[in-house]
Amino acid sequence: GGAGLHGMGADGEAGSEIEAIPQDMLRKYISYAKRFIKPKLSTGDLPKIAQVYAELRRESVTREGMPVAVRHVESIIRMSEHVSSED
Repeated sequence: GGAGLHGMGADGEAGSEIEAIPQDMLRKYISYAKRFIKPKLSTGDLPKIAQVYAELRRESVTREGMPVAVRHVESIIRMSEHVSSED
């Protein structure tokens, strides 16, 4: 091994060595993804997002946490689109 990261390997074994991605390759990948990957949510995803939003609102009231705003829902949608692009 070299200066790899340690974590869960492809074989599922904890402690397996994961090879680090070279910085220039990572930059190219991010640039490519920003230009060409445009995932979209389906209408079937909207009830799930509404449910998560409602749960977050409920928790923020009962636990005296940070209030959940529309911008948080927008963030959830962006994260959902990102995750859906990985499928």
